[in-house]
Amino acid sequence: MFTDQPFYHASIRKLIIAFGMMFSNLEFERKDLDGNVVQRIKVPVSPGNRDKWIARLKEDPTLAGTTQVTLPRIGFELSGLQYDASRSMQQMNTFGGYGSNKDTDPIKSSYSPVPYAVDFQLYVVAKTQGDALQIVEQILPYFAPQYTVTVNLIPEIGLEQDVPFSLVGINMQDDFDGPFESKRTVTYVLSFKAPINLFGPARGDGSTILHTRIGIGSSRDKMEEQHSWDAVQNPDGSYDVIDNGWKDLE
Repeated sequence: MFTDQPFYHASIRKLIIAFGMMFSNLEFERKDLDGNVVQRIKVPVSPGNRDKWIARLKEDPTLAGTTQVTLPRIGFELSGLQYDASRSMQQMNTFGGYGSNKDTDPIKSSYSPVPYAVDFQLYVVAKTQGDALQIVEQILPYFAPQYTVTVNLIPEIGLEQDVPFSLVGINMQDDFDGPFESKRTVTYVLSFKAPINLFGPARGDGSTILHTRIGIGSSRDKMEEQHSWDAVQNPDGSYDVIDNGWKDLE
């Protein structure tokens, strides 16, 4: 194929996890006629397809079977990927750096990433409109129209990216007018879009620059001064930089 060694940065997987984590702590309250809180419910979040949930919920119209899907709940799924030409970069540029420990990890680099736009669908499914609205109204104020999350894309080179999740659409479906024997479900579908950069393999031989010089003069053959630095490795693997100062070459 394209490389003799497989690589996998799990960039899209990390983005999916970050998206789901944004909604992992949602709760809502149910109150009596006097306004007293009688129940506080944490909404479960899990990846999955909305149509499969609804089909499982309606498999038992007599309500006599065991519980299959508990409402309310939130689900999400990756719905699409598109190349984003508006964020394309010069392909020969490189990104490089250390891993989690700059004193011991080797320096690695990767060429310019390929930009993609990722589409997500978030499903809020509840038995009543009141439950669904309480959940949705705890989500919408944070997206105006985007919310930014930091994702550790490539730990090998210490590359993190701030990813803005943009809310691009909302749809609502209520099965209130369905057959009498069917279960009512209120579903809100929130559509999101997020940019991501997909990098190729991170390569590097782990070499470290140990000596550098800067010369000042009117030309290469007429150097007047030279400044140099040396790096000395310590027993623990770290480096100390020694400044040798300026040296008159004439």
